[in-house]
Amino acid sequence: MLSKLKRPVFVLLLVLICVQVFQILYREHVLEMTRSDTDDSPAESKLVTVVNEILEQTFANDKKIKEDKTKNAESSSTSTSTTTTSTTTSSTTTAAINKDKTKLKRIQQKLPDSSPSEKVTDEVQAKIAEAVRLWRAAPERREKFENSSKYNGHNLLNDPVFKFDPNFKNPCWFENDMLRCLPYVYVIGVKKCGTSDLFYRMSLHPDFVRPGFKEAQWFARKRFRPGGIYDDIYEYVSMFRTAAKTILDHSNTSPDGHVYNNKLITGEGSPSNLHLNMHWKHLPGNENLDEPKYVILDYIHHFIPQAKIIITFRDPVDRLYSDYYHEYGTLMKHNKPNPRQFHRVVSAGVKLYQDCFKRHSVRSCVYEPSLYEQTKIQIQLGIYYIYWEDLTRLYPKEQILVLQNKNLRDKEITMKKVFQFLKLRNLSFEEMEIVVTKKETYTRRESFKKEGPMLDETLKILQDFYRPFNRRMSEITGDYDFLYTYADDDS
Repeated sequence: MLSKLKRPVFVLLLVLICVQVFQILYREHVLEMTRSDTDDSPAESKLVTVVNEILEQTFANDKKIKEDKTKNAESSSTSTSTTTTSTTTSSTTTAAINKDKTKLKRIQQKLPDSSPSEKVTDEVQAKIAEAVRLWRAAPERREKFENSSKYNGHNLLNDPVFKFDPNFKNPCWFENDMLRCLPYVYVIGVKKCGTSDLFYRMSLHPDFVRPGFKEAQWFARKRFRPGGIYDDIYEYVSMFRTAAKTILDHSNTSPDGHVYNNKLITGEGSPSNLHLNMHWKHLPGNENLDEPKYVILDYIHHFIPQAKIIITFRDPVDRLYSDYYHEYGTLMKHNKPNPRQFHRVVSAGVKLYQDCFKRHSVRSCVYEPSLYEQTKIQIQLGIYYIYWEDLTRLYPKEQILVLQNKNLRDKEITMKKVFQFLKLRNLSFEEMEIVVTKKETYTRRESFKKEGPMLDETLKILQDFYRPFNRRMSEITGDYDFLYTYADDDS
């Protein structure tokens, strides 16, 4: 029995030791970061100052806690010693000692179990956010970014296109006796408009072959590496080798010896294919331009002009608030997002774009990467008509399925529409039940939900900002859903 108890105790002690070691190493790592760069830019100095202030406050709190515990331990030891050595203690003395013990217990209960002893205040969070923003926007940082993204001379748009085998529904072809495939469908966004849940439910159709991931992230991210851009399309093709094998394994052979599969398809759902064009200035044909001639969608269209495109939209104000909790909460582990901080970020970001609109076209500002780098929030992504014009410049509307996030709640109607668009067979009642009732793959964390809605003044700023762009999107699509009618609209 004793040995059974020792094991969990030993494991618990081991975990506690690992946590303490991690905390020490983490602090040293942060301090090393502040010492590593030797430039004296204002942004760098401010970041170092803020980090050092927080670390000093944390260390001071730790020291105070240890000193308090030491004093209380000494007091307890003295009281115990007095009680032990005194053989003629009266009942009054015993009561006094008990009173001291009770007081000591109360003090110990007030001591925190872990450091730091004080929560990070909103003021400190604001300092951190502002310092990080300035640090990221510093000219030397942008210069490093540009130098690490220089084009290596290969133009992906000059690559020969693949000749797809008409015996396959999915865009596939045989090469060296191996079947290779590219996506039949792309869920391209918009980010924070329900793409993850939509892609997951789509992949539950028996005739959809899961590639092993939702987002390949190759066109917008993975081909851009430190030192250059590596445009080897076969690197992207290889990401679908498992799907290609599954399609081949479930294929048939015609009497004349042709392998065919007119049922199975595969796809991917990277929202970055729509909006993440951070490196456009380094791509051939875009040099010295104020706005891009070619965007990520041009490269996808070059290789798969017959691809099916699914895009979901949402009120841009709600979308931005959700995106904020992702950028400043999920991705910034030590930040606590809240409506007040969101208001500060939005106020600064909206002003940046309004200033840009005075000097450049809306499209130029939407695709200007330095504006995002200064705020780390996708304000420009809610200017939907810019992305829509680029999409419809390449793909006919017959190949595009538009969905509104508010309608995704009716999962059965939505998924029937998706499967029909993809020309997938109708599901039985039992199969559709599985697609519809599966738990949602992503919902905002409960801790974020507790923060409540955005401030009223933030809401007004964003509604005023997006209103003209919503109207433009509604005009060119003929869809009134894009008005996202706000209470104070006069139209």
